[in-house]
Amino acid sequence: MPITLKFLQAGHGDAFIFECEKDGDSFVMVVDSGPRISQCKIVPIIKGLSKIDLLVLSHYDEDHISGYLEYFKNYQEDALKIREYWCNCASQIEVEQRTIISAYSNAKTFADYLRQISKEFRDTKWIELIKAGHQYNNEFVDIEVVAPSNTALTINRNKYITSEYPAITCDRVNDDLDVSLKDLAKRPTPYTSQVINNASIAFILRTEGKSYLMLGDVMPDDVVNYLVSKGYSEDCPLEVDFVKVSHHGSRYNISNNLLDIIKCNNYIISTNGGRASAIHPDRETIAKLLYHPQRSMQEIVHLYFNYKLNELQKHRAILFNDGEIEEAKCEVHEEEFIL
Repeated sequence: MPITLKFLQAGHGDAFIFECEKDGDSFVMVVDSGPRISQCKIVPIIKGLSKIDLLVLSHYDEDHISGYLEYFKNYQEDALKIREYWCNCASQIEVEQRTIISAYSNAKTFADYLRQISKEFRDTKWIELIKAGHQYNNEFVDIEVVAPSNTALTINRNKYITSEYPAITCDRVNDDLDVSLKDLAKRPTPYTSQVINNASIAFILRTEGKSYLMLGDVMPDDVVNYLVSKGYSEDCPLEVDFVKVSHHGSRYNISNNLLDIIKCNNYIISTNGGRASAIHPDRETIAKLLYHPQRSMQEIVHLYFNYKLNELQKHRAILFNDGEIEEAKCEVHEEEFIL
């Protein structure tokens, strides 16, 4: 049963399309829609799909939701081709309009679109509370949601204003280049309060032919806790063909603990290098992917970027020194859009 993941160029954001065919029928799933800057590229692709069986908004940061906002603003009649929505919108959060932050404004706008669509098209299904343990199964795919946890959802509801996004300086990027990948991999994952990111919908998608762990922008600890609760460990790891690395490869969203209970040699990193002080991916993240303790050095690790490395470098995301790719038994793939 053929399945493809279209890994779209969505600037500093995320946009993915799964398509699976079987016996003349198909399953189509859209995950996120990129930032405002990439609307003119992403929206026509979504518009061009003949149907969408499942549309997922992982979380409502601008670099994930903006394409959807533009799409539904202009093409609400397309709701007829969409069977089910997953969107944990901000309707439970009461915020004064003068103090509302952009992510929640976006979420409320999107929720208004979905409510109107639900009134007009009764067959449309919108699930507004997707959390760890939720299952979606049909003849094409089995989907198991691994995040967000109840705790993450509660914190997001109660402490959204305190969300922290630490600045990434050029000095730190340059300093990391002076440290070997092996030594960078040993650093503990730094802490930050990313309450919106940690409320991301993350899931495992399995078919007869492939499996994917899609991590949105989630923090690692909740995913670790969920997988451990399901019996996964270093001795019995979750085996998947591809991992979509969380938060465009940010060092705050990856840990050796997570990587050590996953068996995978193919990692997807979605970013053009970031914008302003949000430089992605981090060299420290690459180090952990290549040198986490349970990584087998007998096998090649494949890193998939949807932009060329020299494009990332324009945004100051410099990942490798000379010879490090070969030494780590790694292959880098650039601008490969279908996996």
